[in-house]
Amino acid sequence: GGRKALIGDVELCIYLERLEKKKRATDRSLVVDEAVSMYVFTCEQALSILRVLRYQHEVVHGCKIFAKHVTDPHNMHRLLQAVEAPVDRGIVAEYFFKVQRDNTERARASQANR
Repeated sequence: GGRKALIGDVELCIYLERLEKKKRATDRSLVVDEAVSMYVFTCEQALSILRVLRYQHEVVHGCKIFAKHVTDPHNMHRLLQAVEAPVDRGIVAEYFFKVQRDNTERARASQANR
């Protein structure tokens, strides 16, 4: 795919409204998946989406999706603040480290191939 655009305020509001209307966690997860497949998000925007989700497992799922797109470690740390339960936070933090490691290794590999 080509480069995705940063989500605008209007689109973000539409996604937030859709998330608030959905009764089922699975439906909300689909909306989050769709949003992330279409747009890039700033840390603040990602947090606003995570805050609308009702259950911790949804927040964990959301964090994992956003982690693939958040490259700045400081921002990853901020996303973690959306996760309330210490156990879940641990799971997400571990996942973030793995993503960062993978990113670093991929960057090294691509430089080595030049």
